[in-house]
Amino acid sequence: VPIDNNLSEQLMRHVATGRNNWMFSGSIIGGERAADLLTIVCSAHRNDLDVTAYVQGVLDAMLSGSTDYFSLRPDIWAAAHPEQIRIYRQEERRDRADRKQRRRALRREHLRTSARR
Repeated sequence: VPIDNNLSEQLMRHVATGRNNWMFSGSIIGGERAADLLTIVCSAHRNDLDVTAYVQGVLDAMLSGSTDYFSLRPDIWAAAHPEQIRIYRQEERRDRADRKQRRRALRREHLRTSARR
């Protein structure tokens, strides 16, 4: 279990950044629609998808009358459209995790050697 909440803070950053822009969305219904669209965009981003392709795919399916909402989930959609997964983002995340693990190992080793002295 992570000791920090960086992931949730990163997800909320988009909301905090756009709060002033969304204040004037025109109406309550307009604000709700903007929130729905933001949810779709953030879900695609979180699942390392090409956001434009995912939103286009979801909107096309919804406008064509599709009621198979399960297939529109980002993880299911990604399995059906593997060419739209942003591989470089996954590699960046793996590299970042590897660097963090190496730093922690060095820090632990440093603490062990300094405790022996």
